[in-house]
This record gives sequence, structure tokens and C-alpha cells, in this order.
Amino acid sequence: MSINRTETRTEEKLKFVELRAQGQSYSKIARSLKVSKSTLSAWNTELKEEISKQKAERLRELYKSYYMLRESRIKQLGETLKRVNKALDEKDLAELPIDKLLDFKLRLMRELKDEYVELDTRTSTELNAEAIATELLNLLKRLREGDINIEQALRENAVLNSALKAYETFSLEQKLRLLESVLKR
Repeated sequence: MSINRTETRTEEKLKFVELRAQGQSYSKIARSLKVSKSTLSAWNTELKEEISKQKAERLRELYKSYYMLRESRIKQLGETLKRVNKALDEKDLAELPIDKLLDFKLRLMRELKDEYVELDTRTSTELNAEAIATELLNLLKRLREGDINIEQALRENAVLNSALKAYETFSLEQKLRLLESVLKR
């Protein structure tokens, strides 16, 4: 094969990788590159890793593009919220009918109540599986009763799961030490 033909073949393979990464079929690529489907099948086997890399890169670019669009939407919503808040600040609430003002007050009070979080002042240093399981059940109960929101529940759950993992690791290490001492006798 001449150097020119080798360069052409290399270019065809690069184009094949690009088109396969885009999800095009063998039929469409065969027509575009004027190459047989059997050759494309062989190239697919040979260049599978490169095709996968290009697909992954395309997905990263799409994600990046989507994220930027999403970030822009969030910024735009934030700016709109600022303008709404400013308009509300400038509005004289005394102009509102009494029923609307009362409704507004009740909604604000509900929102404030929803934001309230009771602090757990217990200082138990006992670390065992039963105590941690009890805390997890209490957490679930507090969430179901609406005493805490989902974000707080997730944070507390993460701490409790970390404590449980630490307890299990410590307990396992103790059992291994005991087993080693028994085996050494």
C-alpha cells in the first residue's frame, strides 16, 4: 500500500470513529465513506476503545453544555426573584385588604414554623449498633412527623451511617484480635 493510500485509510478510520461515536449505522457510514460493511465491522472491532472514548467525550460536552444552560437558568431565576423581592419591599402592605394581609401573616408564620429545627441536646457517647439503630428510627420518626426537613434528615443520616460503619469496623477489629490471640495459644 502506498503512503497516500495509507494516509487515506487512516483518514477514513478517523472519520469512521467520529461517525460511530455519533451513533451512525454501518449502512450510512458505508455509503458516506464508500467502504464495505465488513470492513467497517473489522474497524469497529479494531477501534472499539477509540469509539468509546469519543462517545464519552461527546457526552461530557453535552453535559457541560446542559450544565451551563442550567446554571444560566438558575442565575436568571435568581435575578427575577431579586426584582420581585424589591417590588414587594417597595409595596405598602397597608394597601392590602385585611383578609389578604391576614392570609399573608398566616403563611409567613407557617413558613417560619417549617424552618424551625429543634436542637438535640443529648450528649450520649455510647456507641453500639443498638443505640445507632435507635437513633436512625428516631430520625425517621422526626422526619415523618415533620419535625425536620429532608435535607436535615439526610445530613443526620449520613452522620449516623458513618458512626455505624466506624462501630462495625471497631467491633470487627476487636473480634480479629481476640481470634488471633486464641489461635496463638
